[in-house]
Amino acid sequence: MRSRPGQPYRRRSFFVKHAFQTRFALYPVGFLVLFLLVGGVYLHGAIREGLEYHLYSPHSRLENPWDEVWPPVVRLAAWGGAAFLAALGAWGWRRFSSLRRDLDRLGGWVSAVAQGEAPAALPAVADDEVRALARGLGGAAGDFRAWDARVEAAVTALVDAAEGSEGGDPEGRLQEVRARLTELRQVLGALQVHEELS
Repeated sequence: MRSRPGQPYRRRSFFVKHAFQTRFALYPVGFLVLFLLVGGVYLHGAIREGLEYHLYSPHSRLENPWDEVWPPVVRLAAWGGAAFLAALGAWGWRRFSSLRRDLDRLGGWVSAVAQGEAPAALPAVADDEVRALARGLGGAAGDFRAWDARVEAAVTALVDAAEGSEGGDPEGRLQEVRARLTELRQVLGALQVHEELS
């Protein structure tokens, strides 16, 4: 007996603005470039001074140039690397804490809308991407409210037509009920769910 095939995997589409990814990647690259520039200037000055001293000293006992080069490199790797990681960590903490705070505010607003408590205004968010998402969700919530009002009006019209069908011309009343039912179907069919984007 053949087993039933499993549900096919439905591909999800994610739309992320390229500016967000570029800006997100440029900060660490900028920190790295700054670290390399400052480190290069420091190494150039420290190594050049030591090597010139031994070069022009008539009694220099320098046998291995790495004896002069290695200590500044170790200091740069230790202190400069620590400063680079600290700056990167501080930026990451600030960036993601701000993003999480904005998303928490937006999530609270969406929860209030889902419970029927429609706030007057969108929450104040700092991130441009989250602000664009908030505007889109605000527009969608307004569209859903308008659609819900149209559904309620169509249902009320259908109920009124059905209750008014008693007595009078039955054929005309039936046509009225059918027309109101068709109108309700059209209003309900105006809402479509795109599974590939959900």
